[in-house]
Amino acid sequence: MEVARLTGFRLFALGFVLCGIAVLMLHPRSRPVMAYAFQPDKVGPVLAANPLSNEPFEFFPPDASEMDTRSRYMTAFRIVRRLRSDWVRPDELDLSIVHTFASKAAALEPENAYWVELDAAVYGFESEPLRGLDSWIAASTRGRWSTGEAAALRQLWDDLASADGARLSWQGAVALDHASGGPTEFIAKNIGDFAYKSVEARYATLLNASVILDSARSFSMAGSAIAMANLAVFGKADPIDALGQRRYEEIKSAFPSLVGSALGAEASARTRREQQNVESWQEFYRSGAPLAKSQMRRLKVETLLTASLPSALLMSSLLLAGLGLIGKVVATLLGPVLNPDRRLLMAAGIVVALVLFARSGALLLSLWALTLTAILCIPQFVARDEAIEWRRSDRLAIVSLSVFGLCLLTLHFVLDSTPATYLLRTAPNASLYGSVGAVALSLSLPSALVWARVRRVSVMRAVGETLRLLGFAGALIGLSATILSTPLALWRDADNRDFIERWIRSEPAAFRPDAPQ
Repeated sequence: MEVARLTGFRLFALGFVLCGIAVLMLHPRSRPVMAYAFQPDKVGPVLAANPLSNEPFEFFPPDASEMDTRSRYMTAFRIVRRLRSDWVRPDELDLSIVHTFASKAAALEPENAYWVELDAAVYGFESEPLRGLDSWIAASTRGRWSTGEAAALRQLWDDLASADGARLSWQGAVALDHASGGPTEFIAKNIGDFAYKSVEARYATLLNASVILDSARSFSMAGSAIAMANLAVFGKADPIDALGQRRYEEIKSAFPSLVGSALGAEASARTRREQQNVESWQEFYRSGAPLAKSQMRRLKVETLLTASLPSALLMSSLLLAGLGLIGKVVATLLGPVLNPDRRLLMAAGIVVALVLFARSGALLLSLWALTLTAILCIPQFVARDEAIEWRRSDRLAIVSLSVFGLCLLTLHFVLDSTPATYLLRTAPNASLYGSVGAVALSLSLPSALVWARVRRVSVMRAVGETLRLLGFAGALIGLSATILSTPLALWRDADNRDFIERWIRSEPAAFRPDAPQ
């Protein structure tokens, strides 16, 4: 009766697992996630061709008036990356072409201060402070600031999703990880020769920093702008620590009057407003930037798991199911062989050791295969052809070993997946976990030899039935975990996609609803 109940439970569990896996494989939303560990890297060429992630191959931009808005922004990213790199030092003609490009782009977007600020920074780059100051002051009259980064990140995500065949949150996390503070940093670095030399220049710098803050989509942009504003007012990028609270307040209070005496009462009043704006952003930035960094770390780990864990579990389960089938075949075909030819066993062991060494290069793994072969070749003088009667403790030991191997194999496939390649820049060696998992599962073979001698049954039958229990138990547990983890992964992936969309649109607004207005 108890055997019948156990058999019925096994059939029910098998039916549940097979039906669940079939439904997940057939459903259009879960099918890409289920097969993710099986597909090769398809996103590498997309990243290699994107200006946000790849050093540009060309320097000279085409005519800005013949480009659409996105192309102009992407060309500007290429220009900034090339100017900041050490590969090529542009000559006078190169920089003249850049100025022409920036001027035409500024004419096409008369409210965007970015193009005029970039033009001023390029003059600073080539040590032309007077011309740079003219452009810098002209930029301060414009009302908004945009580098087009949000659209560029969204397009990068779209391209990654198109290449991969599914839109997943890990692709958005990769796009976010390629966010570039380059334009802002380039501007902040190359305006020092003129942006702080006179009251008029300092006033223009404060206005330009303020318009960047009002339009900044990331904390890195905000940080560069705050440093510019502090240098304009205090002459220090971090004034409170450098000057002390009392001196800080004195200089802050005196600066509007200084501007008013040089540029008039209206400029003085605006200076006070912009100082308050910068100060509110500074408090917001200090609390938001660390939160963004911690959330990025969380996103990388979580999006990796939501993309790779279900398919990694499925792959590991299929391997264990194959191991169980091998055990079944060995027990059925070789079980009656009471004393197998040790020469055949040794030859098979040597072949396995050589294959392992050729594939992994791990000498210890090959030596372990030879050690197992030697153990299995120990002669057994008394044996009979009977099935092993598994005790509860023996079964528990094998199932525990199977679960441990399942976890290691799953970790191997997760770390070997495409998302891990681009999300974890210092990822652990995936093959190490696969090798340890294989060694852990192979520990069942010495146990099988012990059980064969204690119960005086055929070594091949003991090995086969041990592998059958090890493989089928691990496969059943792994497939059940796949069924349970897939809906959870899809739910978390959808939630993270929404969050990344908000982050790409505006990093400050995504983390703090009380962003300065």
